[in-house]
Amino acid sequence: MREKHSPGSIPTLIKSITDIASSVGAVTAYLVAIFGIGDIPYPKTTSLLTILATSVLVVNWRWGKLRSRKKGSKMPPARSLFERLLNPIQKTADESYTLSLTRRRIEAGLVLSLSVFTLGWTGINLTTVINELTTNPALTCNDPGEAATLRILIADLHEITPEPQLLISDKISDSLAEYPAGDFYKVCRLAEPLETITRANKAAKTYEADIVIWGQSDAATYEIHLEAPALGDPHQNLSALGIEEATSPEFQLKEPEHVSFVSQFALAELLLLNGQVTEAQARLAGALADADREKLDPLDIAKGYYLLGLFYDPHYSPSPDEELSIAAYSKSIERNGNLHKAWLNRGYVHMLLGMDEEAMADFNHLIDNDTPFKGMAYVNRSSLQSDPDAVMSDLDAAVKFAPEEGYFFRGIERMNRRDFQGAIEDLKKAVEVDSAGWENYHYLGLVQLYNGEYEAAKKTYVRILPYLDAATRDDVIVDLQDSAEVFPESKPTIDEIIQSLQAANLP
Repeated sequence: MREKHSPGSIPTLIKSITDIASSVGAVTAYLVAIFGIGDIPYPKTTSLLTILATSVLVVNWRWGKLRSRKKGSKMPPARSLFERLLNPIQKTADESYTLSLTRRRIEAGLVLSLSVFTLGWTGINLTTVINELTTNPALTCNDPGEAATLRILIADLHEITPEPQLLISDKISDSLAEYPAGDFYKVCRLAEPLETITRANKAAKTYEADIVIWGQSDAATYEIHLEAPALGDPHQNLSALGIEEATSPEFQLKEPEHVSFVSQFALAELLLLNGQVTEAQARLAGALADADREKLDPLDIAKGYYLLGLFYDPHYSPSPDEELSIAAYSKSIERNGNLHKAWLNRGYVHMLLGMDEEAMADFNHLIDNDTPFKGMAYVNRSSLQSDPDAVMSDLDAAVKFAPEEGYFFRGIERMNRRDFQGAIEDLKKAVEVDSAGWENYHYLGLVQLYNGEYEAAKKTYVRILPYLDAATRDDVIVDLQDSAEVFPESKPTIDEIIQSLQAANLP
């Protein structure tokens, strides 16, 4: 026979289950608050306030019970606060307290322990709470350790339209934090979007970030940008494509790795600027090895190897290695033959090592393929030519395709050939094309001195002053002193020019 239930038993059961669920929910919320493990703006502050509130309530509640006396009994007189505190735990003749002496002493000990714990906990966490209250709750950072000298800030994607929602910022943040060579920077997430370059640069200053990664998307486009204010080229577009491609699973999988890898370029440059040259070289080389292993975008890898070439290039690096520079430029060219700067720079380094055939091949490639750097290629190829007519032919072509450099180097060549009038014409053109280049004025002045145009030379060296600093002035003076020995008839004018240069107040 089945057991019968009274009509009220089911609602009672439901109410009991609801009460239990509410209690469990309340206890869970309380524990989350106590341990600061919830996704809340100020977890440490919430934890401390919860403990303080709990302690105050418990102490007031239990101390009131400890002091409770039987009906009709009176509290013995106390001369001080200390005596009033001790009264409940002292033995009395009439035992007029509601609770027994043993119970009162145990509970008093527990209340004291709770008070001491609360005071200690407050002291330990007070600094953390102050820091938490004085910082942006939207900012969270990982803690890679003491080796972290740089900071990357990743802002929320600024999504102009509600659909589609992209959570790429979190993935980029995680990817950077987990990067194999990511122990020298801290990754911070900013739970708010940055809509412009100006706001991104302001955020870099506000949060003391070396790099800021931000972006935006709408119904048609997706963009990710990188700002590194300390670099000479501070703004970089890391991604710019249509929203359909950006929302594809394959792209969403690869994009965080792509951004992480390209960010290593800027990080390595920052290390270089900070004087950590060897570390910058090693970090970038490691990032490129990882990128090759992961088969990331070859065009990005090509840019990375080009940058590594610069890190070893004697023209740019304080810690050069010509062979490693050539190797890096070569790897860049292997992955992107259209990276013309790598061809040009490799040609420079080949020249430094006396590898004239290899240098000539690099410059010929730039000329024969009608690249944007063919003007500079003509300039450099001219120095490798053995035929004087071929030298001038290359410099004539350089004037056509790169007038700023072409006029200057053709003027130097004419000066060396003692065609002073032709040199003056070219160097005047060089000044017109690049009026801020101090070397243009300097060599024009020298040729004017060689040609006996002393008054013109004086005027040229007056015009050079706004473009000199103390170091370049010293270089100019040394050249003038050498020229006075070669052309002794110009020495009085040169001495006058040197005196005016020395009297100038230069930075």
